[in-house]
Amino acid sequence: MKKPWVTLAAVLIVGLAAGAAIAGRPTTPAHDIRISAVQPTVSEASTTPAPVSTTAALPSVTSTTAASAAPSTSVAATTAPATTIAATTTTTPVPDRSTVRLVVANAGKGSGRATAEAARLVALGYSTPATGDARRQLDQSTVYARAGQEAEARQLLADVGLPADRLQPFPSQSVTTVDAKADVILALGLDWQA
Repeated sequence: MKKPWVTLAAVLIVGLAAGAAIAGRPTTPAHDIRISAVQPTVSEASTTPAPVSTTAALPSVTSTTAASAAPSTSVAATTAPATTIAATTTTTPVPDRSTVRLVVANAGKGSGRATAEAARLVALGYSTPATGDARRQLDQSTVYARAGQEAEARQLLADVGLPADRLQPFPSQSVTTVDAKADVILALGLDWQA
């Protein structure tokens, strides 16, 4: 039975010769290679195997020919330059509420709803809105905006908590008796909750 280190030494010799042949280096004849063995030591008292150090357990191989020593090759790792991508956000300026010509109209049942909502909108920064009654009753509260006043109307929708689909262009027929005072009209329909 061969000792394991002898088999390992033979594998190393063949591997070194093959590596040198692949690299295009002259090989050293096998009779010129000297092998010194390192005997592994095993402690019988140990029940768990000790970690094996690959450098200590391998036999050392020395060559008598200096030409067979392979030069060391250094490979430099390259990394791509860091790229920074700046996040861009576009913000739409909030319209100045105090410049909006606003009418609050009661388009539902009950009195005083338009006046109460106008007072709440003044607290948010709107100039004192005109109030009045709508010419017809609406099931849903709606915001009407003249052309060019859509941003102001969207701000009003957000301020009163109405969805975006409640924005309508000014109709050809008047909404209230005071349409001439408004660029934006808030018509409080039957669904309005004060």
